[in-house]
Amino acid sequence: MLKNRDEAFTGPLAAHFYGIVEERHRMGFKFGEEERLLHELDRMSVEFDCQEGLPEELVRKFMEQKPNWHQGTQEHHVQAIRIFALYLLRHDIPAFLVDYTSVTDLHEDYKPYIFTHEEINRIFEHADHIRANGQQSHVFYPVLFRVRYACARKTVRFLTEEETEHLLSAPGQDSRKGRRDTALLCLLFDSAARVQELADLRVKDIRLSVPAQISLTGKAHQSNAPYRGRCKSLLYPRLSETCRYKNYRNLRKGKC
Repeated sequence: MLKNRDEAFTGPLAAHFYGIVEERHRMGFKFGEEERLLHELDRMSVEFDCQEGLPEELVRKFMEQKPNWHQGTQEHHVQAIRIFALYLLRHDIPAFLVDYTSVTDLHEDYKPYIFTHEEINRIFEHADHIRANGQQSHVFYPVLFRVRYACARKTVRFLTEEETEHLLSAPGQDSRKGRRDTALLCLLFDSAARVQELADLRVKDIRLSVPAQISLTGKAHQSNAPYRGRCKSLLYPRLSETCRYKNYRNLRKGKC
């Protein structure tokens, strides 16, 4: 079955597009990015004569370099259309098979856009004012953008213990949001969890008893990560506020 049900193939090669997607899924490939590119190729195919197969003109148009393309983007286009062309050839359907030598070396021409400090500060400001929703975007996007900014710098300077302590205590303990944000930062620091893993965390995934740990569901696997006593002292009051439980035993069992 097609994983992308929101968009259907409608061009002259639609039956063959469905065929290659089904074949790749049966073979166990996710084929997500390639399927997206095939939809792009399908939309372009209506402008070409495809009655006899995959024409060279369509392939060249599909691979035509865009100003904002990186090297990897063009390679993905070549890979997707090669997979489709080989599928057609296996079924005795004429197809132009492009090779990887057609990929233009873009490294010298590529000029990345450098944000000014003012632009970066505006990005942070907008991230800090994201409205609360069920996806907890207002919680992790401000942290995510700042982590991304710090990791993108060529020279990475690690925080000292004093700086780390200042960062963890920055939200404060005077308000409910401050206690929440402090608990989130400490849990991220102790467990080394990804932002999405933390956003997906449920009460039953948190173990307050010894050994204190959280159960993280990452990329197709589950793992346990320990956290320290300070984080535990922050989590229990926070969970109590959220779940309105006063009984430690019930809270520990995750009956929220």
